Amino acid sequence: MAWIQTYLDNECTIGSDEIPVSLIEIGVVFGRMCRFGGHTKDPYTVAEHSVYVSRLVPDELRVAALLHDAHEVYTGLGDVCKPTKELINSLSDNLIRRLEHAADRAIADHFEFPVGDFYAEEIKYADLIAMAHESRDLMGPHPKPWIELPEPPSWKLGATMGMGEDATAQFLMECVRAGLKVVSSVTRIHHKETDLTAALEASLDASRPDRDNLGEPSTDNGALD
Repeated sequence: MAWIQTYLDNECTIGSDEIPVSLIEIGVVFGRMCRFGGHTKDPYTVAEHSVYVSRLVPDELRVAALLHDAHEVYTGLGDVCKPTKELINSLSDNLIRRLEHAADRAIADHFEFPVGDFYAEEIKYADLIAMAHESRDLMGPHPKPWIELPEPPSWKLGATMGMGEDATAQFLMECVRAGLKVVSSVTRIHHKETDLTAALEASLDASRPDRDNLGEPSTDNGALD
C-alpha cells in the first residue's frame, strides 16, 4: 500500500487507521502548514487556526478541536482548500473524506477520546466561525461570495504567529493547557535538537492566560492569550 515518511521518520500507510501518531509531529507539521493554500496576506498556519477553534468550544471538546485537522498530517495531502476537496470527493466516491476518517480513527484512539468528538456540531460551527473571521481579515476582498458563513466576531484578527517554531510552540502550549502531554522532551525542529518540554513549561509558568476571555488576542508572539 501507498505510504509516506513522516517528520519523525515513521512509515505512515495512507488510508489506514493503524498509523503512528505523535503530538510533537502534529505540532511541527501544523506550524509549517498554511491555511487557504497559502493565499493569505501573511502566513497563517493550521496550528494557529486549531488554537482559535479550540477556544470556541466547550472544555470537553477542546482536545478534539485542537486536533480536528490532524488527519492532514497523515494523509499526505496537507490542508486542501475546501472547494478543491469537495470537487475531488464528488469525482472519487469521497476519497479524501475516507482517507481523513481513517486517520481520525487512529488519532482519536491514540489520544483516547471518541472519534465522534471530531464531528460534533460545536466544532463544525467553531470551524466555520474561524473560516469567516480568517477569510475576512487575512485575505483581500472576495471576488465572489464564498459558501454561506456565520457572522464573524467584530474584532480584527491581528498579526499572525507566522510559520515554524513559534506557531508550533503556540499549538503545543495550548495542547498542554487542554491536558495533553508532550511525550518526548527532546525533539528536532528545523534540524536542531530542542528541549521543547522545558521551553513549554517555562512559557506556561511565565504566562497563564484566562482562556475564558475570548476578546481580541494579543499580538505578542511570546505568549498565548
